[in-house]
Amino acid sequence: MKTPTLWLLAALAAWLPGCSSAGGASSGSDADADTDTDTDADSDTDADTDTESECDEGEVTCLDDMTAATCAGGEWVVSAECDDGTQLCQEGACEDCEDIAFDIETMQSCAISILEGFEMDAEGFINLYGDDYRVFAMDRWGESGHVLAWCDSTTINALLEAFNVVGYLGQVDDPSVASFGDAYLCNPDGLEGYMPDYVSYLGEDLPAGYQGHPELMAADFDVLIFCGFRIDWPYDWSAEIQSFVVEHGKGFLPAMDYESLVTTEDFENMNLITDAAGIHFEPLNLEWAETSVEVVLDCVPDVPPIVE
Repeated sequence: MKTPTLWLLAALAAWLPGCSSAGGASSGSDADADTDTDTDADSDTDADTDTESECDEGEVTCLDDMTAATCAGGEWVVSAECDDGTQLCQEGACEDCEDIAFDIETMQSCAISILEGFEMDAEGFINLYGDDYRVFAMDRWGESGHVLAWCDSTTINALLEAFNVVGYLGQVDDPSVASFGDAYLCNPDGLEGYMPDYVSYLGEDLPAGYQGHPELMAADFDVLIFCGFRIDWPYDWSAEIQSFVVEHGKGFLPAMDYESLVTTEDFENMNLITDAAGIHFEPLNLEWAETSVEVVLDCVPDVPPIVE
């Protein structure tokens, strides 16, 4: 059997929030001043003034992922050129970004597709028998929230150790991390070595007190990890988790696995949550084949700096 290789690439383009192509609402004013004055020199003055404004005064944007601009006099004026390799334009300003490089092992897994109209900050693929299958997707969700999807639950611990994943998701120095779902792989007291001890396991389902109250969940935790299989799915958490990330700026790591371990119903239920972020888990069984390769992501936004 051909050994698959895992490779990740940064999908960083001008679609980034606040980095859309310049060009806003257009306003036109026609001032027709027709003055008829009966004098020795009869003069008709038609002053037609057409002005078109590309933007609103003081508005900021990104002309592309390396160029910030500000609206001045109805036109976009370049305000900053970002440093190549260390900065990206986000919301009209140059913000720092970080490279990620790590080795990781992957095993039997499902796959991930990206829904139309969405792009990811970073994606990862397995090449198996000549075909590429996405198993990793990483992106901002909402103004300040973050999501990182993974399709091989047996390697969550390796993923969490690959770089500062919980720091990226939680965007704080010491994030409080909770997990729920599968009691074997998402529970530090389950199968040894699959989930780190700093994660608080909440059970196969989230506490009922969080139903309809994402603000309570956000007050307790910065990051939520969910292994969405081998559970009963007694409640649809899509609204609460979306609010947890989008409205409260928290982080979410949904993890699935290969079809047969994960049922069709599991995939459907998880996608009720992740489709809103453009991430769709596919019920596939990518045959087991362990691999260890170097992964490199160039200039990913919002990743905490590496501590030397």
